[in-house]
Amino acid sequence: MANHIINITGIDANGNLILDDNGRTEAQPGDTVTWNIMPQSGVASITAITDTSNVDVFFPDPRPFPINPPTNPATNWQGTIRSDLSFPPPPNSWINETYQIYYTRKQNGQIFMHDPIIAVKP
Repeated sequence: MANHIINITGIDANGNLILDDNGRTEAQPGDTVTWNIMPQSGVASITAITDTSNVDVFFPDPRPFPINPPTNPATNWQGTIRSDLSFPPPPNSWINETYQIYYTRKQNGQIFMHDPIIAVKP
């Protein structure tokens, strides 16, 4: 089982996160995904990572990692790709899933949302 590390390196002019995987991660069932906020990114913390689509690819759901005390905003989050996913038949056997990262900007403390993709292959 692989650990896919996604570094949040900045915020673009439209308010989208700049991710070092260009917003598309490829993973397999049982893999771990870790999101890290880099120090000069302009992002203060991640407030939530959610998946509201028909197929929830994460179990357990992403959460702060390691668990931080309430006075220390979460700068690292981690989730695991479900091992019991049902895949469509070939040739379209990948599951392409949009999920949401809610984050707080250092600049003004406002919460914004970004929609990257996770592609899960059988």
